[in-house]
Amino acid sequence: MPVKVGMVPQQVGGNWHVVKFTSSGTWQVPDGVEVIWISGTGGGGGGAGGASPSDAAGAGGGGGGSGASCVAFLAIVSPGEILTITLGAGGSGGAGASAGSGNGSNGGNGGQTIISGSVSGTLIVLGGGYGGRGDNRYGGGGGNVLGQSGAGGSGGNGASAPAADFNKYGLIYGGASGGAGRTAGAAGYSGGVTANRYLGSSGGTSGTGYGGGGGGGAASFFGAGGNGGDGGYDSPGGRGSDGSGYGSGGGGGGGGYTGYAGGDGGNGAPGYVEILYWK
Repeated sequence: MPVKVGMVPQQVGGNWHVVKFTSSGTWQVPDGVEVIWISGTGGGGGGAGGASPSDAAGAGGGGGGSGASCVAFLAIVSPGEILTITLGAGGSGGAGASAGSGNGSNGGNGGQTIISGSVSGTLIVLGGGYGGRGDNRYGGGGGNVLGQSGAGGSGGNGASAPAADFNKYGLIYGGASGGAGRTAGAAGYSGGVTANRYLGSSGGTSGTGYGGGGGGGAASFFGAGGNGGDGGYDSPGGRGSDGSGYGSGGGGGGGGYTGYAGGDGGNGAPGYVEILYWK
């Protein structure tokens, strides 16, 4: 079922239709349609890889931030024009550090989701979430909505997305930030939440003498973030899990036990768009 919220008016003399995009494409506005409602999200950031120092257990990598989202965003269009929908890719998870080599790699940033018309121009741009960090263990920041309000959460310890901007155009959410990875012996922080629609993902576990847990990926409006990888004990760090659904961040990799590699970060989930119209 399409997402519908209070600002979508009741209509008579026709039917609701929804067009869903899980890959980039184009769509021609039907005759007689001058208003559409857009829901969607940018790509989620990838989680960072876990660390592996030469003389100690490593820290976990930060989780990826989630993409910005909109829900029932009202857009004025012209009948017959062609809309181009470009979905943001999910960011790739960062590689865990090889044994004794230091920090894991940063996660990749999620891509922008852009909806533009051949007549109407750019309708909305939903920014991608930022990748988690392997150098300082911070979670990636959330994506922004360009041209509208809805700033994303800053990177760190899993800040939830700021409150939605509810106006005549619909609901606008900046993305949430991923959870931070933790030093050896500590569990990773959970990822942030967007609109309490999905539960925040968990940071990776750890214990005394273990590698640090990876930070959880941030949830988007359309999917839960990936869990952080567990810290290793007489073993490499665990891999962070991929973001689920659309627009969510990947979990950070767990830190490796002394002499073992850090875990890889999970991949961010790709963007998504659905268009609702009455005809």
